[in-house]
Amino acid sequence: MTRKDYELIAAALRKAQPALRGPLAEDVARQGAWSATVESLAAALYAENPRFDANRFVDACTGRKA
Repeated sequence: MTRKDYELIAAALRKAQPALRGPLAEDVARQGAWSATVESLAAALYAENPRFDANRFVDACTGRKA
C-alpha cells in the first residue's frame, strides 16, 4: 500500500467517527468500539509493514495533530 492509500483510509475513518450526542453510556460505547477498530486496523497495517507509523495513523484518524 502507498501513503496515499493510508491517508484515504484514515480520512474515511475520521469521517466515520461517531458524534457524541446521545446518552453518555451509548456515546462511550460507540466511541470505544470505533477506537478499538482504529487501533486494530493500525496494528494490522503495522504487521504488514514495520515502517508503518501506527501512532501517526491513529492521530490522522482522530484528527489530532501528530
